[in-house]
Amino acid sequence: MKKFSIMFLLAATYACKPASEKFPITKKVAVSSGVAVRKDASTKSAIVTNLPYGTDVTATLENLQAETLLGLTGKWFKVTTSKGDGWVFSPLLKNIDEAHVLLVSNGLTRKITTIDNSDLISAVSASSIKLTMKEKSTGTGEGCQGTFELLPNGMADYSNKFIFEDTKDIVCSYMPTYSEIYKLRRWETVGKMIVLIFDTARIDECHVEKCMGLPKDEMSSNRRDERLIVKVTRTIEPGHFEVEFHY
Repeated sequence: MKKFSIMFLLAATYACKPASEKFPITKKVAVSSGVAVRKDASTKSAIVTNLPYGTDVTATLENLQAETLLGLTGKWFKVTTSKGDGWVFSPLLKNIDEAHVLLVSNGLTRKITTIDNSDLISAVSASSIKLTMKEKSTGTGEGCQGTFELLPNGMADYSNKFIFEDTKDIVCSYMPTYSEIYKLRRWETVGKMIVLIFDTARIDECHVEKCMGLPKDEMSSNRRDERLIVKVTRTIEPGHFEVEFHY
């Protein structure tokens, strides 16, 4: 009976062990802002090259020690690329048939499904466009509203002052305690998507109505960087779209 128990325990342990990747294997860069290929399996190691979103890499082996970076846990892959060989943190890659993108903001990673913003990309290539945000939770007073503008070539009408203007910024209210102001700094295309890079700051005891024109002379000390994608809900008029945040 003792021998049987030991054999059963070993079998159970082996069955619970996660399957290893079979190398070599082809992966794609999943991070919207790209990834760094490093000389060794460490964030302190020198950067060999940087790879943009969607780049194919060939992983040939993995290191033994798992670690947690950017809120993700995994191992490093030794990779071969057209721009050089090195190591990439494997959770920042995806299988070639996976349809998602990783957005990294404030040291954390958010995984979202990809979305087609081709209509916005086409419109802003010709001239600036307006995006109006309307996200209201019925009866709670919470939600986001405001209008902002995308200028061609990734530019935005950006100000370093945290003053909410309903024709330039987005304010999201979280009743009854605080709101967040989103100021668009720039935008970039990632495949068929537009990724918006905002400066955001939390403003206590301030909601949409009370935030109007509220001065914050310089960048708030709790300012942070936020990367978001929007989804078009309808066309208001040519060059002006109603959107919502896409999670």
